[in-house]
Parts: sequence; structure tokens; C-alpha cells
Amino acid sequence: MSELVILLSQYDTEAALRFSSSLPLPELSIDIQSEQLEEREIPRINRHEKTLKPQVTIEEKKRKGLSLTQLLKRKTKRREKYLLKLQTVGKYDPTRPVKPDPERWIPKNQRSYAKRGRKNRGKFVGGQGSGDGAQKDMIKLDAYARAQLKKEEEAKLEETRLKEALEGRKPPPGKKGRKKR
Repeated sequence: MSELVILLSQYDTEAALRFSSSLPLPELSIDIQSEQLEEREIPRINRHEKTLKPQVTIEEKKRKGLSLTQLLKRKTKRREKYLLKLQTVGKYDPTRPVKPDPERWIPKNQRSYAKRGRKNRGKFVGGQGSGDGAQKDMIKLDAYARAQLKKEEEAKLEETRLKEALEGRKPPPGKKGRKKR
């Protein structure tokens, strides 16, 4: 009811006043002295204790009338029922039980299967001016070296043409003599 009054106070003040008159007044104990209030400890409220449900221990269940054997039987029945449910869905096969992870005691980031991309860990990639890639680029971009290679290839080609011409096989191409007029 108090929440309704708060809501109405934002939209309709007259209706809020009508409903607020029907609310019960809080009971205040006037007989407590201010000195006694100052001497009292501040009440501590733990929010987690309110939200968590208290777990019933075996001793408390025994006090309620259930014996330990009855509790264990109930637990096994529930487990069997749950496993049956998993079998029908296809998530559990009793003939092939799942082996527990042997690395379950090691932190997850240190386990062998959690280390992605560690194959080429020692491989140096992308350094400036080193490695085979840089050497190939240097050869490709060196204009003087490329010109020298081209001259050497032309010289070898000319040499093979002259040898063939001297042997009488073919006349060298591009060396046709002058035309007479």
C-alpha cells in the first residue's frame, strides 16, 4: 500500500493523500533514552545471509525423523532418476563412462589443451631487416644488381648466338646486314 502512495504522489497528489491517511502509523518507542541509543552497537546486516537458503545438515535431518540410510536411499533414487533422464536425452551412456580430466587440478590457463597458438612460439616473425624475406626483397629492389644480372644474361645470350653462327647452324637473329639501294 505504501508503494502505491509513493507512485500516486508523482502523478496524483490528492489520491496519494487519501490513501496515505489509511496507512498505519509506525510504532515508535519513546521510552528509549538517547544515551542508551548511543551506547548500543550499530546493527550489522549481511545481505548474503538473507538471500542464501540455509542448508540442512544430516544431523538436522536426523532430528526431523529421517535416518542416514533413508537419506542415502533417497539420494541414490534421485541420482538414478537424473541419469535416466540424461540417457533419454542422449547425454549419458552407462556403457561408456566419461573419464575425468587428468589435468583437473591444474589451473585452466596452464593446461596443455588450453594453450592455443603456441606452435610457433620460438619463431621470429616480422623483424625489420632480417630473415630470408628481407634478403629476397633486397635483391628484388636493388636496381644496380638487377642491371648487372641483365647485362650478364645478355652477354651469355650473345655468346651462345655467336657460337651457333660460327658453327653454321643459323644466322644470329637481329643481325641482318644493310640493305642496298
